[in-house]
Order: sequence, then C-alpha cells, then structure tokens
Amino acid sequence: MCKCERCSIETNTTTMSMFNTQAICMDCKEIERKHPKYEEACTRENEEIKKGNYNFEGIGWDGLTYEERIQWFVKNYYESGMEYLSLLETMKNEDLDNFKWYDEIIKFPKYKHEI
Repeated sequence: MCKCERCSIETNTTTMSMFNTQAICMDCKEIERKHPKYEEACTRENEEIKKGNYNFEGIGWDGLTYEERIQWFVKNYYESGMEYLSLLETMKNEDLDNFKWYDEIIKFPKYKHEI
C-alpha cells in the first residue's frame, strides 16, 4: 500500500498525473480527466516526450484537494474553524459537487480559480 500524493488516501494502485509529477490514485485520475485543461496537459506531455524531455514537470495542477474543499466549506459556512477535523472525517463519502446543507445545494469549488 502507498498513499496518493494528491489526496493522501491509502491505495494499491497509482498512476502519474498528467499535470505534475505526483503519483495519484485512480479516483484522482478520474477527477483529473474531467479537468478543462486535461487535453492540453496530455498534448504538452507528448510534445515534451517527442523532444526527448522525459522529465517534463507538467503544466501544473490547480485543483483543490479534499482537505482544501472542506476548509473552504468551514470558512464560508461556519463561524469558527473548530469543526474542521470532524467534518474532514465525516464528509469523506459526501458528494461535494451537490452537497445539501439545510435547504441549499452547495457546490464546493474544485479549482483554485473558483475560490
């Protein structure tokens, strides 16, 4: 077992990110595939390999980690940050793209530019 370098979850399987040099789990890879710049990242990687650059650092990942998404929620929906650790544990199985909070559906940001 090893840890995903992006989400820190224990996993048996990792793959390299197309955006940077992280070894990521398959769940993070699926998130990566949905990123609006995924095709650009793949194209740039292939161009660098053709040039002989086998150590391309990627175009950079601007996605938020699970922890950063929870921090955003605490910052915007709680008056104190004291709930952070308990929310971090209890929200692992929640759909952060369609989270129901009282009568409101909250879409947690996925990328740094959305904050």
